[in-house]
Amino acid sequence: MLEQRQVGKGKQQFWQREAECLRQQLQDLQQSHKQLLGEELSGLSIKDLKNLEDRLEMSLKSIRMKKEQVLTDEIKELNQKGNLIHQENIELHKKENIILQENAELKRKEGTKVNAVFSVQLNIQYVGIFAAEVSVGPTIDGSNRSSSNSGDELSLLKRGLALQCG
Repeated sequence: MLEQRQVGKGKQQFWQREAECLRQQLQDLQQSHKQLLGEELSGLSIKDLKNLEDRLEMSLKSIRMKKEQVLTDEIKELNQKGNLIHQENIELHKKENIILQENAELKRKEGTKVNAVFSVQLNIQYVGIFAAEVSVGPTIDGSNRSSSNSGDELSLLKRGLALQCG
């Protein structure tokens, strides 16, 4: 039992020393942190101040290098995005030109169809007038045409017109 107490006491002393050591490390880190922030510098020698300055300069150099790398990476990424947007813009312009050409072609074809419809309408009117003249007009020899002949001629004219338009 005595041995167990001594072992227990030994463990307790170990943990007490460990806790004290950790407390001291915490105080040192807090002091160092304050000094890095420019606080509590009054007790430092010239050599200590020079060491602190060197540490700060190394830290600044490291920070600036990291900042430069981050900015460089961001610039590369933005350039890549810019190139992609430029390519998309080129593709959209190509599509726009194709659509404009197709629209111009459709307008040209539509204009041709309108002209063809107008021409067909004029031909139909002309055929109607001609058919009316044929059905009531005299023949070359001066005799009048019969109504059965004029119907045949009218259907021949209409077929001819259909062939001309089709």
